[in-house]
Amino acid sequence: MRNFKKTLSFLLSTVIIVSSVAGVGTTVFAATDEHTYKNFKYRILDDNTAEICGYTGKEAVVTVPDCIDSKPVTSIGRTAFYSGKIKEVTIPNTVKNIKWWAFYGCESLEKINLNFGLKTVGYGAFMNCKNLKSVSIPMSVTQICDDSFAVSCSTKKGVFDTYSKQTISTQQYSTDSSFTLEGYSGTVAEKYCNDNSLNFVSSGNVIYGDVNNNGTVDAADAKLAKSLIDTVPTEEELTAADVDDDGKITENDVNLILQAVGNEFYAQLFPCAKAMYSAPDYLSGRTMYCDGDSVAYGSGTNTMGNSTYSFCNYVAEKYNMTMTNKATPGTTLAIRKDFIGTDHRSILERVREMKGSYDVILLDGGFNDLFKNVEMGAMTDINNKSGKYNEYTTAGALESICYFLDKNYKDSIKLFVLCHNCSTRIKQSQYWSLIKNILDKWEIPYVDLSEETELTDDNEEITTQYFRYNATTKKGDGIHPLAYANMKIYGPIVAEKLNETVQSKSELVLPKSDISMGLFESYILNSEITELRGDIDVSYSSSNPSVASVDENGNIVATGIGDAVITISTSDGKTKNVNVNVKFLAMAVSFGKNKISLSEGNSSLLNLSVADGEATCSTTYSSTDPTVASVDENSGKITANKTGKTTVSCTTANGVTVRCLVYVTSSALTKMQKA
Repeated sequence: MRNFKKTLSFLLSTVIIVSSVAGVGTTVFAATDEHTYKNFKYRILDDNTAEICGYTGKEAVVTVPDCIDSKPVTSIGRTAFYSGKIKEVTIPNTVKNIKWWAFYGCESLEKINLNFGLKTVGYGAFMNCKNLKSVSIPMSVTQICDDSFAVSCSTKKGVFDTYSKQTISTQQYSTDSSFTLEGYSGTVAEKYCNDNSLNFVSSGNVIYGDVNNNGTVDAADAKLAKSLIDTVPTEEELTAADVDDDGKITENDVNLILQAVGNEFYAQLFPCAKAMYSAPDYLSGRTMYCDGDSVAYGSGTNTMGNSTYSFCNYVAEKYNMTMTNKATPGTTLAIRKDFIGTDHRSILERVREMKGSYDVILLDGGFNDLFKNVEMGAMTDINNKSGKYNEYTTAGALESICYFLDKNYKDSIKLFVLCHNCSTRIKQSQYWSLIKNILDKWEIPYVDLSEETELTDDNEEITTQYFRYNATTKKGDGIHPLAYANMKIYGPIVAEKLNETVQSKSELVLPKSDISMGLFESYILNSEITELRGDIDVSYSSSNPSVASVDENGNIVATGIGDAVITISTSDGKTKNVNVNVKFLAMAVSFGKNKISLSEGNSSLLNLSVADGEATCSTTYSSTDPTVASVDENSGKITANKTGKTTVSCTTANGVTVRCLVYVTSSALTKMQKA
């Protein structure tokens, strides 16, 4: 599972629904997946390592084993220690991941001993551990998800919820002023505290890529990293050099460090620093059309501040977008013969009614097809884009949606959201696989919450906390995420994926990739980033400043004879190079001809030539009579406008001028019209 980036600040006082009934589930996995070792339940992962998925012991002080059945323990699974009575736990250095809600509700827990080697602390990992007052974070940790240390929680019972019309319980999360994280400045530990207004105590400083610890990332760091390959580095060396975050130092780390030398943005884009990186805004101010089922429509309660809040609302608010949301609860992707009227039209039928232009189209769907046993159907041949499909099946309806969008909204940014996992729906993976195959066929991006998150419905207390309350079962329904879940889980993931989708379409565009300059000339390198709506930083660097220097605004100055490469880098990871060749400044220039003849309406490009060993890049073109023939002042392109003659001149930066006489004659069409 790919952990999502933390993008929201901690909500200081947010109300969420929970059941007054304690949760009963303690593990995620089916019994057939579990094995027992002493008081631990575990399962074997695909990489042949072990994951702890339950604890049945009564000891107050627990040490997680580092190896079971000759397999290293690399993960603490989802809700593994849920509501445990432990007071102290030690996690071995073999563990890389502590997953979602792993220690949720361990109210007696007072001390956690984490070791170097840990990479990720999952969402809500230590949520509602009320007696936990401080944690020391190893420098190896590169991801701390939202609410990982939401330890302070108070419950109020007997609250009447006007949305569900039920008396329920609420929980309020607030910052525990006595809670402290000890960690390293420059890492996610410091960022988590800053984002959530928690106390932070620094154990030192980390600069990723700065292997020799001199305060900068330079070629010496790459050399030192290379020497550490196949050795046993210190924790400090491994943390600084393992910039691709795979747990070891390799040639790939060396190459990444070299790319960051002289490039202020590359270090921010190291994989190990991804959780601290905020991508540029590509969506600000755009228009967005949303459609789908009740998950896109929104759930919530009045105590949450909005009774119909969904991930669509989150995206629109985050990027200040104008949203049209046509999502309707209970609707399927496929057309259903047993529904009559407009209230239960399919998602397909509503999408086909779209009018106007939209920058972004955000859809979800499939849950109701699954719940109502709509015929799945099958994807047609990869080359079948005829628009003729069986729209009474999920597959046919989705293909019809894709066909419509391809024909009518080809340039719009599109994203399809596949919802979280419902543990009781055994066919969900089949539906989701079919949907993704169709979206791949039509090249429509998607985000699958069943893979991106561990949000599901197998733990009663957590399910009630994150999903709409069901008065009959007296717990969360496991289907409709509440506003809190949309603000903390659904929304950030969808927003990030949508922004990444636009970013992948954007380009860094330069007017030239090769420039010939005369000595002491200057040239302004104007660059453009397509699709960008928000601010972005751009940096410039020269491989040989003694030949061509460049300032922070892209102004190149030819300082010596020779060659140099100007590198343009953006804070979202785009890079382009411009080759600069500097020669002596041209003292004589020519067009190769002193007169030309053009017919009205035609154009011609004057090619400027200079002597061998000379060059110029600063030229200005002009025409004595633009009504006869105009000329582009930068490129020298002449356009014949009417019969007559004019003189086109080109002047270099040092005052050398060359001229060409231009005759404009009548075109054949003009002659016919006159006749």
